[in-house]
Amino acid sequence: MRLAQMVILLATAPGLLTAQSSVRDGTSAKGADAAPVGPLPSWLSVGGQLRVRAESYSGGGFKADNSDSYLLTRAFLNARVRPTS
Repeated sequence: MRLAQMVILLATAPGLLTAQSSVRDGTSAKGADAAPVGPLPSWLSVGGQLRVRAESYSGGGFKADNSDSYLLTRAFLNARVRPTS
């Protein structure tokens, strides 16, 4: 049962993440305190990754009622500054 719930969560997670970051007409959603962001200069790049993985086990420690399921999440953010030549 837990494994099925995690599979459903993983299948819907990308849709939930994109639903929070944009509006239907394609413009980006802004909060009340969000600062306006224009195009970045060519010497600056910003990026990141979000990795999600589900794990589950049963019979841990050779005990029939010992099982667990969990979701592992890793977020990577990066910024690169390229000085002039």
